[in-house]
Amino acid sequence: APFKFPLLSTLVLLYFLVKRKKSFFLKEATSKLMILFLIEIVIWVPFAKNNFHAFRIAENMTLTFITVFSIILAVNNIKNLKILIRTWILIQTLSAVWVITHGGKGPGGFVKDENDICAMLVMALPFSFYMAMEIRGRFKIWFLYSLSLLIIIIAIIMTSSRGGFLGLIAAILIMVWLSEKRLRNVVILLAISFSFAGAMVSFLPDSYVNEMKTISDKGDGTRNLRFLHWTTAIEIYKDNPVFGVGASNYPWHSGDYFYLSSYFVEGARIRSGRVSHSLYFTLIPELGTVGIILFFFIILKPVRKLSEIIKSNHLVLEARYIKNLAKAMLASMGGFLVSAAFISVLYYPMLWHLIGFVLILDKIYRSLLRTAPS
Repeated sequence: APFKFPLLSTLVLLYFLVKRKKSFFLKEATSKLMILFLIEIVIWVPFAKNNFHAFRIAENMTLTFITVFSIILAVNNIKNLKILIRTWILIQTLSAVWVITHGGKGPGGFVKDENDICAMLVMALPFSFYMAMEIRGRFKIWFLYSLSLLIIIIAIIMTSSRGGFLGLIAAILIMVWLSEKRLRNVVILLAISFSFAGAMVSFLPDSYVNEMKTISDKGDGTRNLRFLHWTTAIEIYKDNPVFGVGASNYPWHSGDYFYLSSYFVEGARIRSGRVSHSLYFTLIPELGTVGIILFFFIILKPVRKLSEIIKSNHLVLEARYIKNLAKAMLASMGGFLVSAAFISVLYYPMLWHLIGFVLILDKIYRSLLRTAPS
């Protein structure tokens, strides 16, 4: 903090971004959509009910996009991409170690809360898995990736996050679906689940098992509070369907709409001023139909890029590595988007950096296609 390293590094990246003549990200459709998404957030600042919170989100998203676009420009070959991915996995592994040694809590900032850090670790898990699968004949490196995978799994359990658990299941199912022998692996997974479910559960902490059981508990207070916020978010959207009410402004409007929710209890504790506890029910009331459409295509286009790479039969350099990395990114995105249904992470950097990774991979893949033998 005394050296303001994040600020200094962001300024350096901004300088790099401005100086580059070849602005790949300005020509790429997903990047254009991201810029439009940011523009909607920025435009809302002077008109929002709470200008300060709208401004802070606009500021944070601008800084995030500077780093994302800078990385897209800087990483332009397989060697640099491998360094980026290894560094990212190392950071996630260190974060997982922190979680294990600090009672399920994250290291701070936007990943201090156990649900937020769990979502990030769910994103990291497919990377460690596929990079371990990628290694052939190098036991030490394979062991390190496998150790990273184990540490991340333990850390996810330590968080006791119910949304993170669902995200983990989603990521695993996507990984199984993307496997070469899909049907066989699905059968094996089901057989293991039915045969050894009890044994596997016995190895988990009782507190974790009990927390997961509450997912379907209709009397759970946290569950009902989320439904209160989600239904309230829909009511706000109905009154502001085009552009919403502005970034980070759901909490400042919810108090006027709670009574419209079927989950509202007269005389209950006041819940206004709190987030909606969901990426989607943050997006819907705060950025409206315009934001929803932009976000949908921002997600859809990278998913299509990854699917194209995974299905490709072109003989390009490092084809196996590129395909495995595409699978990791697709499973990572799926796991995060499921976890994000239960936490307000729309404006966190995690998803946006992952989209940046996808654009980097797509850029390098298309560059290799141009030089590949026909």
